[in-house]
Amino acid sequence: QSTWGATGSWAQRRWLRFRTEAHVSPLGLRAAVAKAYTQLMLLFYMPLCATALQYFDCTRTGDGRFLQTYNPSHRCYNTAYWSLIWIALLFSALYCVGVPVGVMMFLRARRRALE
Repeated sequence: QSTWGATGSWAQRRWLRFRTEAHVSPLGLRAAVAKAYTQLMLLFYMPLCATALQYFDCTRTGDGRFLQTYNPSHRCYNTAYWSLIWIALLFSALYCVGVPVGVMMFLRARRRALE
């Protein structure tokens, strides 16, 4: 029963419709969270891969030095570069390769249900 009774105006009935609570089962909530996570992961896939791979993009200057293309104030192939390269390699392997492989495995496992 609405606050204004059965004789409420169209606007009042519309307002009450938006104020109603949705009852979501735990399974429905879990599915909604999984869908949201998947969409965000795929939305941020390209920018995060590009960021991880920027570390490997070095340009040789006229005087023979190698500088990072996206940040010329950082030199390539020095001790600081080599000390951080394992992080860039790990993230690139896990995310840039792992996400497509994971999506492929997920789709392959559910191939029958998707047909």
